[in-house]
Amino acid sequence: MWSTTPAPTVPVLAVTRIGGQAFVYVATQDEHGSVAKQRAVTLGDTVGNDYAVQGGLNPGEKVITSGTQFLIDGAPVKPIS
Repeated sequence: MWSTTPAPTVPVLAVTRIGGQAFVYVATQDEHGSVAKQRAVTLGDTVGNDYAVQGGLNPGEKVITSGTQFLIDGAPVKPIS
C-alpha cells in the first residue's frame, strides 16, 4: 500500500556532507543581525532536485540555498526577498 505524507524539502545544492552526515545552513538572528548556523539534518528520498527532510529543521526556519560553499558557522548573511 502506498501513502503520502507532507514533508519539507531542501534543494540538493543546499546540503553539505561532512563525514557522511548531512548539514544545511539556516539563517538565524543574533545581536549583530542575520548569521548562518550549520544544522545537522536527516534526509529522506530525493524529490526532483530536492531532498525530503525527515528531521533537524523546525517550521519557519530559513534555509540558505546559495553560496553555501563560502559559509562558515556564524558568518553574517543578508537575506534576499
